[in-house]
Amino acid sequence: MNFRTNLDSPSSDVKITYDTSICMLGSCFSDSIGGKLVRNKLKVLKNTFGTLYHPAAIRKNLLDTGPALKQDIVQIDNRYLHYDMHSDVCATSMIDVLRRVKEQRKVTSAYLATCDFVFLTLGTAWHFYHRELNRIVANCHKQPSRLFERRLSSVTEVTADLQAIIGYIKEVNADANIVLTVSPVRHIRDGLIENNRSKSHLLTAVHEVCDNHHHVQYFPSYELVIDDLRDYRFYESDMIHPSEQAIEYVFDALKETYMNQETVDVMNKVEKVMKSLEHRPLDPSSPQHQSFLSTLRSSIASLTESHGVDFSAELALIHQQMI
Repeated sequence: MNFRTNLDSPSSDVKITYDTSICMLGSCFSDSIGGKLVRNKLKVLKNTFGTLYHPAAIRKNLLDTGPALKQDIVQIDNRYLHYDMHSDVCATSMIDVLRRVKEQRKVTSAYLATCDFVFLTLGTAWHFYHRELNRIVANCHKQPSRLFERRLSSVTEVTADLQAIIGYIKEVNADANIVLTVSPVRHIRDGLIENNRSKSHLLTAVHEVCDNHHHVQYFPSYELVIDDLRDYRFYESDMIHPSEQAIEYVFDALKETYMNQETVDVMNKVEKVMKSLEHRPLDPSSPQHQSFLSTLRSSIASLTESHGVDFSAELALIHQQMI
């Protein structure tokens, strides 16, 4: 599927290889594209704070060097959550969740200090303002609506958040290649008009930042789905999230932009191995399947030796199946 006829393709002189380390932060679209990079065995740290939609949430987690506070913790049944992170970052006690929040921030900061690429995907300019805490929170965690005020960040505010994030990244890692993108996921709960207002604020702020920072690039995830594909058949049944076909389309564009042919060729070989690993034999002990596993192990060894692809987890599974 290739009909990018009216969209200027971005270009990048710096290419991603199997030696490249990548950090992906932001909305669930980071999970989708990041998941494909992980499946293809590239070196990726993905959404350590969980899914974050607003740049202020990313900014808070990166720049807040102080200890996590008890007042920022929410208890739901037997789970403890933090207002600055997604509900994926949780624990069964307050002490444990405070410890986990600290660890996630520490791991992310350390990775950003040495990684080669940082992809930031923004989802919405709408945010929840906690009245009592007197600040923006990343997630309301289904708390009573009376505790929050729903606000739309201005272009100036979004730009300031992005400037702070980029300033921090460049301070700890001057060589990092930063890529900004806007998620094509439609926030229908905000309303169609409100969703479009939000996306327009994000897009304007992102381009303002890119225009003023030569080391920051824009990748058109939003336009590839909304303008290039522009058809509801490329969305899931909820009409909100892009379909697997649409995600694959964007992923192909990302490979075309940021990867050379050698890397793409290796990825194709890795994908072939991953699909082979999904094979479910009728008789795992049969000579045919044992021969299949032996051949697969040889393919993995070749990719590891030539390109340093890490298949340690998969090799452990193969070893369990071999007689």
